[in-house]
Amino acid sequence: MYELELHKVRATELQRRARDENQARAVIAVRRSERQAQRAARREGRVNTDAGRVGRALRGVRHHAAS
Repeated sequence: MYELELHKVRATELQRRARDENQARAVIAVRRSERQAQRAARREGRVNTDAGRVGRALRGVRHHAAS
């Protein structure tokens, strides 16, 4: 009986650990995709941060369509 209980506990523990790991992976993947999107936007001159927008305005960099 005791063995069975131990086995159940271990199984749930493993499941929880796997779930945590998957969640962590998902979070990392989302962050990575966000960073890639930002990089692509910067490359094309679309800026999604206010600081960047201000910096470009000060430097007089116009959007591609304007030139």
